[in-house]
Amino acid sequence: MERQTMQQQLEYWQRLLPVGSVWFAPQLTCRFVTVKGISYDRVTGYLMVQYTREDAPDAVFKENVGAFYNYIVEYQVQ
Repeated sequence: MERQTMQQQLEYWQRLLPVGSVWFAPQLTCRFVTVKGISYDRVTGYLMVQYTREDAPDAVFKENVGAFYNYIVEYQVQ
């Protein structure tokens, strides 16, 4: 299997977690989160998703895209 470039990985996650999409997040104290963007973090070497939570709409949170998609959110609601 061919190894994906960082750009290909970024494009994959941007399609899977589009900016503005709202997700049900049963693992958090709030119910819904909104994706604000995805970017590469040079310090950690991971792709990170930036998102807001309904209980803190003015704050922007960051999480590794894999952890966000596999553990924090359950399904896209819009």
